Amino acid sequence: MTDKAMVMRNRMLVLPFLASVAFFYLTPNTVYASQFDKKCASDFPEWHQIWEKYSCVRRLEKQKAIEDEKKRREERARPCISKDVERMETQVKNIKDSIDENMTLDEAKEKITEILGTEILTQPTEFDIKKWVVIGRIPTTCASDFYFLVNVTAIQKGKVLHLGVWSKSAPKGYESGYLTNFSTNFKAERLRKQRAAEAEKRRAAEAERRREAEAMKRIAAEAEKKRKAEAARKRGEAMKKRAAEAMKKRETEARKRRAAKAELERIRNLPDPCAAGLSPKERLRRLSLSGKIRQTSDNTYVTDHHRIVFFLYDNSLIYCH
Repeated sequence: MTDKAMVMRNRMLVLPFLASVAFFYLTPNTVYASQFDKKCASDFPEWHQIWEKYSCVRRLEKQKAIEDEKKRREERARPCISKDVERMETQVKNIKDSIDENMTLDEAKEKITEILGTEILTQPTEFDIKKWVVIGRIPTTCASDFYFLVNVTAIQKGKVLHLGVWSKSAPKGYESGYLTNFSTNFKAERLRKQRAAEAEKRRAAEAERRREAEAMKRIAAEAEKKRKAEAARKRGEAMKKRAAEAMKKRETEARKRRAAKAELERIRNLPDPCAAGLSPKERLRRLSLSGKIRQTSDNTYVTDHHRIVFFLYDNSLIYCH
């Protein structure tokens, strides 16, 4: 290739580049005048990336225009959403009230479909393939992207685990994201009820144990009361018995004393066997009047009140008392 041809070829390659540069700089919204200049300049810092810089700015400006238009559209829709949100919340409340923690996923899907009036999607969850989720949407009727996302998760063929409601593309002044007041953790609710039932069962068992303990305490107290009463009765009877025995003993002793006194008085009035000048026969006769005579030896005669001793050889008196 000749030098002339090479020069012509280089001119042909440079001309489009120069044309693009001129076009870029002559447009009213140049990259240097754009608010996205710094970002695009940092993304494409080389001098030969000027067309990429231009495309970057145009893309960001277009995105910004779309977002601004969306914001204006959402702002215009706020009065409409303010009225429509009550309908949306009512549907969510109806879904929450219609789903029971003992339902299966198919039963929950049937209820949601009945309330929303549209077919809804069922698929495995992203975080656990063993769990399935029913996905429902409650969009606003206004010119807005605002909607409620309703998810019901469960193990397939098992009971529902969770009802989750999210507010998506929410307008200014409305809560965005997970809506706690419309959501329900059925697994936690079942666990709470189970624990409450177990706690109630424990309270009932404890109350029954307390009643039994109180009954046993009452029985023991009554038994102790009866035992004390019986012991008091026995003590009273024993005291009465001892008193009666003591009284009887005193009466017996008194009778004995009276009898002894009477006997002594009687004996005192009898003829005295110890009187002087009496024959042995008369002495023994008088001695027999005071009681039965007991002969303790050949010459000794005794009653309860007298004792007489005679000499053996002539039966004369030795001792009389």
